[in-house]
Formats: sequence, C-alpha cells, structure tokens
Amino acid sequence: MQEMTIQYKTNGGHGTMRLNLDNCFPCSLAWLRKLLKVVDMSEKSEELRADLVIYLNERLDEVADDKSAIEKKRELANRAVDYKTKAKEHEEQIEKLLRREETCKKLVSINARDKEKRVICKAELADLRKKIKEERSHMRIYQSQARAAEQSFAKMVQDEKKLREDLELLGRED
Repeated sequence: MQEMTIQYKTNGGHGTMRLNLDNCFPCSLAWLRKLLKVVDMSEKSEELRADLVIYLNERLDEVADDKSAIEKKRELANRAVDYKTKAKEHEEQIEKLLRREETCKKLVSINARDKEKRVICKAELADLRKKIKEERSHMRIYQSQARAAEQSFAKMVQDEKKLREDLELLGRED
C-alpha cells in the first residue's frame, strides 16, 4: 500500500489529504484533474506530481509491460477458451440426453399397457432428467467461469489504458 499525503492551502484555510494510491489508480480523467487541482494548491506541487508520475509508471509496468502481467493476460485468455470449450462439451452432452429423453417418453407411451416395461422406462426417464439437470449445472458453472476470466482480462486492458491516459494528462499538465 503506497500512501501520499497532500497538504494544501486554500483561500479560507488549509487541509490535508491522504491517499492510498493503490485504491485511487487507475482512475477517471475527471478525478485526476480534481486531484491535480488539490496538488497545485500544495507548496510541494512539483514534487507531488513527480511522485505521481513515478507511481503511475510503476503501476503501468505491473499491468502492461511486466512479464507476469503479460503471462497473466495469456493465462486468462487461455482459461476463458478452456471454460468455453468445457461448456460446449456439456451443452452437446445435454443435447444427447434430451434426444434420449424424447425416445424414452415415446417408449413410455408405446408400452402403456405393459406395466413392467413402462416402470423401467419411467425410471430411466427420471435418471435422464437428473443427468440433464447436472449437466446444465456444470455448463452454467463453466460459462460463468469463462465470463469471469474474460472480464478479468478486459479489466487488465482497461486499467492499462486508464493508466496511460492518466500519465498522458500528467505530462500535459506540466
């Protein structure tokens, strides 16, 4: 946790702002502009701006250029593909089970007079419905995990973009 303390003066007094930079960045450009206004009210504004640039460069290295970040993006992308593949496999299995269920329903109606065969078909039908329910549950889990991996990947890319924008704004403000 990296912290920054900004002591500033206004027309009517003074104040102190403590920031946990890890929680603040990446941020929107509007929020950064507001922060820079407070920084400019400080006697150490140049030093604080330099500290912000250093911090943002470090964060950018963490999310963009660092080998572990690149590896994490690759891992998230691969994980999303794996989960989608598993979900598709479960979906195909569900389709097979549904076709088998339809066949069993027909057999129940065909064997309406033969009580023993009808009981066997109904038991198989109940078993098929249970398997279908389990497969759907597994498929939904994998779909959810795929979405989570995709969202994590997108957030990393978005954070990188925001940090670059923040750095660009800091560069223009100087």
